[in-house]
Amino acid sequence: MASQYPYQKTISNTHLGVSKTIKAKTSVELDNKVKEQMEKWKIQVGKLKSKNKEEKDLLKAEALTNEADQLINEYRNLLINSAKITHEVNWDNLLIKKEFEPFIFNDVAPKLEEYFKKHKVPGTSFWEDLLPFIKNSRLKIEEAARLDYEREYSLYRERKEKLYQKYLEEQSIFEAGKNSHNESILKIKNGLIEGDKQAICEHCDLVIRRAPLPNDFNPKFEINYIEQMKTLIVDYTLPTPDRMPRVIEYKYIKTKKEIAEKLMNQKEFDSFYDNVIYQLSLKTIHELFSSDTQNNINTIVFNGIVHGTSPATGNYFTSCIITQSVEKEDYQPLNLERVNPKECFRKLKGLSIGALKDMAPVKPFMEFTKNEKRFVESKDILIGVENIPNISKMPWEDFEHLVRGLFERMFSINGSEVRTTKASRDGGVDVIVYDPDPIRGGVFVVQAKRYNNVVPVSAVRDLYGTMINEGAVKGLLVTTSYFGNDSHKFVKDKPITLIDGSYLMELFQKHGYTVKIANE
Repeated sequence: MASQYPYQKTISNTHLGVSKTIKAKTSVELDNKVKEQMEKWKIQVGKLKSKNKEEKDLLKAEALTNEADQLINEYRNLLINSAKITHEVNWDNLLIKKEFEPFIFNDVAPKLEEYFKKHKVPGTSFWEDLLPFIKNSRLKIEEAARLDYEREYSLYRERKEKLYQKYLEEQSIFEAGKNSHNESILKIKNGLIEGDKQAICEHCDLVIRRAPLPNDFNPKFEINYIEQMKTLIVDYTLPTPDRMPRVIEYKYIKTKKEIAEKLMNQKEFDSFYDNVIYQLSLKTIHELFSSDTQNNINTIVFNGIVHGTSPATGNYFTSCIITQSVEKEDYQPLNLERVNPKECFRKLKGLSIGALKDMAPVKPFMEFTKNEKRFVESKDILIGVENIPNISKMPWEDFEHLVRGLFERMFSINGSEVRTTKASRDGGVDVIVYDPDPIRGGVFVVQAKRYNNVVPVSAVRDLYGTMINEGAVKGLLVTTSYFGNDSHKFVKDKPITLIDGSYLMELFQKHGYTVKIANE
């Protein structure tokens, strides 16, 4: 992922003993910011030169305090600064329109008359007719001048041609980069109109990265989109408390003759940290909804993720500490410039537990990631087997792995990954299929139910609830038995396929296996 601020430069001032990394979105903006900061330092240095050491340190502490205060305020006003903006993308502004600079060769071409002067070629005179040696001498000098001129002119042409060829190469690279950039921008723009999943994700990525953030904050996140539900899922990596600014003032201590930092007290910092995290969630949702001019998004799920090391165990961990699912119709009436971030988060049914600095995990409203800890090693029961006796009587664990083996053979031809979840008897997911195809792909949920009688409609409802939780695009319920009318009515307008015993036997037969189902 590209940085929000691709142009950066670290500058320092030895007189003040400070350094600062300037970030900007364009080279022109970077140059202006650097000049502005250098001018500020220049003024401060001018003041310092007329002061004694103590006064210098006092001024330095004041300057550092101003910078710290500015940074803290940027974090405190994350939501307000974003809410003031409608984040609709101006596609025309993103296109590169600049033309490559014309070829310029500053060397002056040599002139023959200058070499005549250099070699002091004499002019013609009437003496040449009377004294031929005078003419011959002139012609020799003139020939030497011409040879010298032609040699220099040849070198001049070689230099020009070499630089011109280099210019053509650089022009070709520039044009290729320009065309590639513009094509990618237009592809996203047109893809949004068509509701293309990849274009929607790339557009949202662009929106978040272009949104206002403090210079020291580089957003990291993953975006996924469920087309059938028009739902966007954002897994956003949140800053941990140790990554947040905490200095509120720099003070010069006369007795120690040094500058000391003053930090927020713990209670103040905990409140500050909570406020920033809730703002990040709300600002991200605002930015994505306000930029959705094609109405591709009905719901946004924001999962705030933290990565860290547990002080108790020393082990690395990843936790979701806040999550919220917001419908567009619930977002639109909000006046985000005036809300209390935490109260607004709660009103939108966001979930978190206690003080966020404690990193208490919550279950995301919806996930679109592979959580490897959920999976177990799969047994391939189909290896070396052609005939399978009554599968309605086999152990339920083996039945789940049997279904996994079947679907692995069905989906493996398109590069999909099929995994078996930890066994459970509470209606949990039995098989997950990850189809990487950018058009038809996504997460498929498969539940295998070994019933001898009609499958209750509650099993179908459970599957649908699991699909929503998993962010799945399709669900399949496989059974050795059959489904009633209530189940068929329930799935009528939903992306769910019901596979009963007879259909299951057909699937096995298509893949070269003979199975028997004898419900008693």
